[in-house]
Amino acid sequence: MSTKPSTRIYAIIAREAPVAVVFRRGPSKLVQLLRWDLTNDTFERGQWLKGRIYERRSDLSPSGKYLVYSAADEKPPDYRWTAISKPPYLTALAYWPGGGDACGGLFDSETSVRIDNITTDRKMTKGRKHLKDLTVSRLLYPESCEQDDFLLHERLKRDGWTEMQSGIAHRSGPSVDEMMKAAKELKNLINEEGMLFDRNKLPELFKSKREKVDEMRAVYDPPEIFHKSTERYCLEMKTLGLGQTEGPSHVTEYSVLTLGGSIMVALGQLDWADWDANGDLLYAKSGCILRWPAALIGHGETEQLIDLSQEKFEPLAAPEGYATEEI
Repeated sequence: MSTKPSTRIYAIIAREAPVAVVFRRGPSKLVQLLRWDLTNDTFERGQWLKGRIYERRSDLSPSGKYLVYSAADEKPPDYRWTAISKPPYLTALAYWPGGGDACGGLFDSETSVRIDNITTDRKMTKGRKHLKDLTVSRLLYPESCEQDDFLLHERLKRDGWTEMQSGIAHRSGPSVDEMMKAAKELKNLINEEGMLFDRNKLPELFKSKREKVDEMRAVYDPPEIFHKSTERYCLEMKTLGLGQTEGPSHVTEYSVLTLGGSIMVALGQLDWADWDANGDLLYAKSGCILRWPAALIGHGETEQLIDLSQEKFEPLAAPEGYATEEI
C-alpha cells in the first residue's frame, strides 16, 4: 500500500467577483489557503493550518473578500472552531470555538453570515471580534434534514447547482449486532484499572481498519447527482461515496453533458470542478488546477494553471493592519 502523501484541492468561487479561494491539503493534517484571481489566473499563496479545514462547510462572501471556514486541530482548548478571515490568510477576524461536528457557515450577503456552531446570542456577539458591523445568526436545519451535507447543498444550490438525485448513504463496517457482541468481548478483557489484560486478544472489530485501496466509509446507492449549466453545456457532479482509503473525503466523478443530457466528455474522478463566469471549465486533479476554454471543450487542449503537488509548509504571518479594517 502506498504511503506517499497525496494532494487534494477544493475551490470556492465568489458569486459576484472574479475571485476564488483554493484549499490545498496534503498531507492530511496540513492545509494551505490560496487566493485565485480568475481574470488572469494568478495565485497568491497564503497561510497554512496544521490541522484540518472542512472546505465543504466553508463559504466566500459575495465579493470574495471574506472567508468563513470550519477547522479542527483536535487540540485543547477548542479542538474545532469556525472563523472568518480575509483570503489568503486564515488569521481570524471573527471566531467561534467548539461546536463538535457542526461548524462552518454561509454568507447571505457581504455583511450577514449564518454560523453552524453557535448556541447563544452572547457567543454570536463575542465571536465577531473585529467585524463589528457583521450580522451573525444561527444556521437552522429543516425538520428531518440530514445535517451532514445540508450546508454544502445550500451553497451549491445558491451558486447555480440543481440537485437531480438525492444520494442514499450506506455505511460500511459492522452491523449493530456485531458491535454489541464485540463490546461484550472487550468488557471481559479490561481489568479493574481499566487496562487491557492482553491487547492481542482484542476483538477483530476493534483491530481492523479499512485497508483496501478504494474502499469507502460510506457508499451512495443511488449516487448523489448535481447539475450546473452554461449556455453551451451542463456539468454533472456525481458523488459515489465518502471517506475513500488513500483517497478523497468525497469520491466524486464529473462529466460534461450536452444540454440535451447526453455525455459529451467523461472527466472521471476529480477533486473539484466548476464553471467560470465566461463558460470555461475549471477543475482540479492530481494536485493541479486546469482550465478548459469553453470553445475547446471536447476537442481542444486544457491549460494547466498551477501545480500545487510540491508545496511545502512555510509559516506566514498576516500583514500589518490586517485586522484593523472593519467589514
